Amino acid sequence: MGLGDPSALDSFGIPDDSFQREQDTYLGITAQNQTTGHWHNLFSFTRTRLRFSFDNPSPTGIPFNPSGFGANYLGLPVTICGANGFCASGRALLDFGGTYPQPFDSRTTIRSLYAQSDYVFRPGLGASFGFRYDREEGFTELSGSKSSTDRDNFHYFLETHGSSGHRAFATAGVGFDDNAVFGFAATPRVSLAYYLRRPSSDVFFSHTKLKFNLGTGIEEPSIFDEGSSLFDALRTLPQGRDLIRQFGISPIGAERSRSFDFGVEQGLWNERARLGLTYFHERFVDLIEFVDKSALPQLGVPPAVASALPFGATINSDSFRSRGAEVEFKASLSRDLSFQAEYTYLGAVVTRSFASSALSPAINPAFPGIPIGAFSPLVGNRPFRRAPHSGSLLIDYSRRRYGVNLTGYFVSESDDSTFLSDGYFGNTMLLPNRNLLAGYQLVDASGWFDVRHGVMLYTSLGNILSKHYDAAFGFPALPLTFRTGVKITLGGEAWRRK
Repeated sequence: MGLGDPSALDSFGIPDDSFQREQDTYLGITAQNQTTGHWHNLFSFTRTRLRFSFDNPSPTGIPFNPSGFGANYLGLPVTICGANGFCASGRALLDFGGTYPQPFDSRTTIRSLYAQSDYVFRPGLGASFGFRYDREEGFTELSGSKSSTDRDNFHYFLETHGSSGHRAFATAGVGFDDNAVFGFAATPRVSLAYYLRRPSSDVFFSHTKLKFNLGTGIEEPSIFDEGSSLFDALRTLPQGRDLIRQFGISPIGAERSRSFDFGVEQGLWNERARLGLTYFHERFVDLIEFVDKSALPQLGVPPAVASALPFGATINSDSFRSRGAEVEFKASLSRDLSFQAEYTYLGAVVTRSFASSALSPAINPAFPGIPIGAFSPLVGNRPFRRAPHSGSLLIDYSRRRYGVNLTGYFVSESDDSTFLSDGYFGNTMLLPNRNLLAGYQLVDASGWFDVRHGVMLYTSLGNILSKHYDAAFGFPALPLTFRTGVKITLGGEAWRRK
């Protein structure tokens, strides 16, 4: 898959010759075995290859050299406006001076072996054990500087699940990670559910179920983040290994999360409808961000280590929390017609950050008194591009040989940045972050027809309302899309022709 991604004309008034491509391939094979009536096993092998490349072949724009130390390149005069009603006029910095072309290339190959074994001791009581081995190989290359990594990661999990009297249900498990970058980590999780009222098709208010989940999670650093981390950046310097030993600098760590949610589910209309309400609270800590060398001492990095770096390094120093509620309603209006609606409120806030934008908020003279996160959100503000309100609707009509459905997605305004500087590296092209990104509504339709046993026609229409939004500070402009194809099933396997 290739993707051309020119800079927005709204921001610069002229097209940019920079381009990016992404090519991803996935391969997987799975085998299952029902060893006995109580024992089931699964084995799988997957191979994932991710390739991303970006290239800026030449500087674009009008040369601008007020200081006499070399030209940077500006766009044409433009006026940009955000969804929040704020506007700014001027010329934004499009390309920096320097040596061209300026390529960036990143490749990652992951080979995974996975095995899972499930055993049922008796009705209502079972256990599962799983193992996964990942072999990761990849590199990132920026303007001739290449950082490569080979990683062997192991993951294990053990889970038990049981029920009592078809009323109480419980699941408890723990995952263990032995990671080549950050070492060992354990991630436990517990889920509980209890029926105050068992399912019944004889009353309007049928079942009532309480549910609760509590757990932790981790995510390993990407190969790019590992290569630009403090530990790896020091290893490339002549005196870096001595500094690592002297001050005990350790590799970059995992990003971590802790979450819990609880809710209630109410059956309605003789079990033909269901209404659910869930409250959730999540904390994301040790998130990875780039920290300038001047700010590293605030994180406890010795000044001698920080001063040895040319710019800075990626550090586990960012965190945010989110809490909110989800409402879900499902109904079978008839044997063939069903309806589903979901709504989520998300209250998220950045609780810690040492990125330069968070430590030194920008001020646009046109909006005095409004601090702006130029390249990252400010502490106390919402994370970028996480809308506080979102929802979806689904209407599905299915018969024995054909079916159609209509799906709608609705997302509110969210915080963001223009990420622009003027020719003097000033802030006159920045807009306030709050509600800068426009909300959007997207409606899709699809259908299928069973020609005969094993042969199915399908088609889909994307963005059937042909909605277009501001390409710079709104939902990207998407055309009406049409896809059709044939799905052929032979011996339990499916091939798709388009």
